[in-house]
Amino acid sequence: MKILIAYSSKSGTVAECAVKLASMFKNYIVELANLAETNPSPDEYDIVVIGASIRIGKISKIASNYIIQNEETLLKKKVAFFLCTGYPEQFDNYIENNIPQSLRSASFALGNFGGSIDKTRFHGIEKLIVRIMRNSINNAEESDDAIENVAIPAIIPENINRFVNEIKGKLT
Repeated sequence: MKILIAYSSKSGTVAECAVKLASMFKNYIVELANLAETNPSPDEYDIVVIGASIRIGKISKIASNYIIQNEETLLKKKVAFFLCTGYPEQFDNYIENNIPQSLRSASFALGNFGGSIDKTRFHGIEKLIVRIMRNSINNAEESDDAIENVAIPAIIPENINRFVNEIKGKLT
């Protein structure tokens, strides 16, 4: 069985999760595809997993365009979606607002992997925004040195495990 894990990752969190997912499908042929670098045809795969991060309530244009361009084919496949977001409590809204209803209904699994805000992955204005967010989260009570290494929020490994188990359970 061939699995495509196609993803869009701006700061690396989604890529990290995609690699983790791929490692959990040991008995399958898995291809990872960074949608910023390639545009794989879903026709060649039995299962298609699409992952994206959320920024200002939206998935990336790259991921959105991939989904829209391949919607007809994806409807004929076993398809699953995962999102990485710093606001996992908003997951249902993000899925509803970013994944077409036809694909949500037909999806094999929907995964909420949480997110990671690691300042070292950002540059320029984004780095400044992350610093301000961290200071706000920590009520500015801690020194800059103390909060530099805090990764808030975090990826939720048990959700990744649950997602993989849900997919595997539907294959048997």
